[in-house]
Amino acid sequence: MQKNLKKSLLLIGKKQKGFSLIELMIAMSLSLLLMVGVYKVFDLQQSSFRLISSLNDREDNAQLAMKILSDGIRMADHWGGVTSQQVRHIQGSLSAAPGACHSSWVFDTSKGIYGVEGKASVTQLAGLPKNCLKSKHYLAHSDLLALRFADSHDFFYESEIDNKRYQKHYFLRSQSGKSGVLFQGKQLAQAIQQLPDEGFHYNMRFQSSLFFLRPCLTASNVCVEGDAVLTRLVLMGDRYIQEALVEGIEQMHFEYGVDDNNDTLVDRYVVANKVTQWHRVLSVKIYLLVRNSLKDKTMDEKDKTYVMNSSGGQAANSYKVPENARYYPRRLYQSEVALRNRLVN
Repeated sequence: MQKNLKKSLLLIGKKQKGFSLIELMIAMSLSLLLMVGVYKVFDLQQSSFRLISSLNDREDNAQLAMKILSDGIRMADHWGGVTSQQVRHIQGSLSAAPGACHSSWVFDTSKGIYGVEGKASVTQLAGLPKNCLKSKHYLAHSDLLALRFADSHDFFYESEIDNKRYQKHYFLRSQSGKSGVLFQGKQLAQAIQQLPDEGFHYNMRFQSSLFFLRPCLTASNVCVEGDAVLTRLVLMGDRYIQEALVEGIEQMHFEYGVDDNNDTLVDRYVVANKVTQWHRVLSVKIYLLVRNSLKDKTMDEKDKTYVMNSSGGQAANSYKVPENARYYPRRLYQSEVALRNRLVN
């Protein structure tokens, strides 16, 4: 009996023998391989998610930039039912303005819309006042667009303007079919004297902006290719200052629809330096090249050229993808916008 019990215990001990070191190492190696595989799948999913998120950001940036530019273009040269020649300006002042982009530029109502053709450097830009932009704040070969108008989205009563909050702000007081007065809030009494209340006048905020592309969002001297930001010089109170708007705009160009025979129809589209009479511009074509913030090795755009003009030729307003940015997905957006209230002279 005792012998049989000892044999049984010995057999049980043999059956319960543990793993050998080799077996344990093989099991650990297999587990490690499985974990690496799971991590790679997870990392791929994360990369795909980040790329999709970047694509969505690109779409959002493009739509936002188009809306900002389109809204301004539609309102350009709007003076409340009068022409720019009928607008008088009570001389005001600016507490801040860059270079020669001072009062005469900011308040130039004779050009409600005005474009500057892009060049290799700021010093080569024809029609832009001297030192209006610093060299490091301008993206080479990108166009600039100045817009000025009376904003009809909000109307102001004299009682609103006549307080400390609006003393430094600029407004246009207009009477449709008669005349308009551009004045600073503290000059309200003078504006009323020049254009008395006859029961159908409007007080609107005066808007003046210069849109351009800045290579970097920050003041850093080192910019990454494609990090350009849609920026504007904008009138805020009595200051004409820079305001960053939308990131990821790699290049920007404009073409202008000109009415040659004064029949209120566009006869041709030209670049800014071909426009001789800005009051004959009835519409604008916007070209925005918008780039992802993340690389995608499956998208190789080596030597690809984006044509950003209506003629389809690569001679003017085209953009060749640089070698160091060939793997960034990008898309060209374009839109045609008509000036809503253009009064052709």
